[in-house]
Amino acid sequence: KLLRSVDVLVPNAGELAELAGADPAGDHGGVVDRARSVRGPGAVVVTLGADGALVVTGKGSEHVPAPSVRAVDTTAAGDCFCGALADALARGLILVDAARWAVAASSLSVGRKGAQASLPTANEVRAAAVSGD
Repeated sequence: KLLRSVDVLVPNAGELAELAGADPAGDHGGVVDRARSVRGPGAVVVTLGADGALVVTGKGSEHVPAPSVRAVDTTAAGDCFCGALADALARGLILVDAARWAVAASSLSVGRKGAQASLPTANEVRAAAVSGD
């Protein structure tokens, strides 16, 4: 019932599998199928760690790849992703572009130690997005 009031659900692949009652293993097609099986949210953005994110809506799905980075500490990467996604949506970006922004931000965060200390600034995310890092 609660999921019907959610516009965008942002689980990781393991959380999505739990919601869908499925095995978390599988390719992107399996993740898309699990995301579509969750009834309620208008869209599901599945975080895939080093593989980026998968945006699933009623109109289709799109993989947003992450840049290749050396992960130092993954603490707060999911929180960084969610915060950056919310920021981008609040600024009017469409969901796929917001997911690109969030992937760029969280990719920067895993290259640093700590939680709050790892969070990049908007200028750092912008610079990484422009340079393709």
